[in-house]
Amino acid sequence: MVIIENTQLLGRQGIAFRGHDECEGNFVQLFKLRSKGDHSLVPWVDRKGAHYLSPSSQNELLLLMSLAIQWDIMSDIHVSNYFTASIIFSVINDCLLRLNL
Repeated sequence: MVIIENTQLLGRQGIAFRGHDECEGNFVQLFKLRSKGDHSLVPWVDRKGAHYLSPSSQNELLLLMSLAIQWDIMSDIHVSNYFTASIIFSVINDCLLRLNL
């Protein structure tokens, strides 16, 4: 459950999961920090080659969470009697005066 909570926190705040070194990224460091308060997590932190902390596991968790959010949004749209969609674009020009959305 801690892994999922860490994924939600970092994703919601828009914080990078990985740093320059896979062992020093925010995801792993947050897990280590939380293990200081919950000693049952210490054996999980000390495991070598822990696949549950790997970038592919992180990406899979993010994908599953994004699908759950999309499902919730689609369910809300289906339930509502009235639905209007509006899109707001932010437009800027770059240094070469090309239009960017």
